[in-house]
Amino acid sequence: MRTLPRESCTIDEFGNLPLAIAYWGGGALHIDRGNPPLTRWIQGLPFLGDFPTLGVARADLAAIETSWDL
Repeated sequence: MRTLPRESCTIDEFGNLPLAIAYWGGGALHIDRGNPPLTRWIQGLPFLGDFPTLGVARADLAAIETSWDL
C-alpha cells in the first residue's frame, strides 16, 4: 500500500506486462511457464482496448524463452 501511489515501474511489471500482451496475441505460452497462463491473461486485460505492439514479430516469439528476452 505504501508504494501504490508511485508512478514508477517495478521489476516484475517491466518483464510481465509485455509477456501478458504476447499471451493474449497467442503463440507465446511457452515463454516463462513459471506462472499459469490465467494470471498472464488477467494482467493483459487492460490492454485489450488498445493493443500495443511488442516490438518483435510474431514468428520470432518461438525463439524467446523468458519474459526478459521479450
